[in-house]
Amino acid sequence: MIIRPMESQDFAACERVAREAFWNVYRPGAVEHLIVRRLETAPEAEPRLAFVAEADGEIVGCVMCAKGLLMWPCGSVTEHLCVGPLAVLPEFQGKGVGSALMERVLAQARELGWESAVLTGSPKYYSRFGFVPAARHGIFLRGHSPAEDMPYFMAKELTDEEKPWYGGFYEDPAVYSVTPEEADAFDAAFPPKEKLKLPGQLF
Repeated sequence: MIIRPMESQDFAACERVAREAFWNVYRPGAVEHLIVRRLETAPEAEPRLAFVAEADGEIVGCVMCAKGLLMWPCGSVTEHLCVGPLAVLPEFQGKGVGSALMERVLAQARELGWESAVLTGSPKYYSRFGFVPAARHGIFLRGHSPAEDMPYFMAKELTDEEKPWYGGFYEDPAVYSVTPEEADAFDAAFPPKEKLKLPGQLF
């Protein structure tokens, strides 16, 4: 298996990977493959932080990132890195593909100067990479009360310097705002060319 930067011709394969990885896992159908499609042209996308995993010439996993907004208590607004979607074909899950992609994207994010990152995902899975509930760093999801328990909204420092964060409220990039109805309409207009495989375990 090799991990390499995502190229423009990889998007169709990555869309398929995301569809199969998330199909019927968190909800009926999936929306992540439509996010992948939109990230191809979205202005919020961070193309320098998009990677694929290849095995025997086939793309079996991918990870992408985008730029969200962090609204500080002082009123200033700064860009903040959001990691995801991270997707791996069901038959390759549990084999270290997702971990390899995460390690690569986080290392590259550090090199590019990003000081921290957020994501929405399984605490059991992402805690292995150092992600903790974002509230521990004073970062809360916009539209939700700071008192609300949101273990799936997670954050990680990307610098060696340990420091408290007082970041205020975070807002996801618009490209991540996909409703199930929009995904259904997308699937009706662009049905998959291959029959979906049954999803296996999570990463």
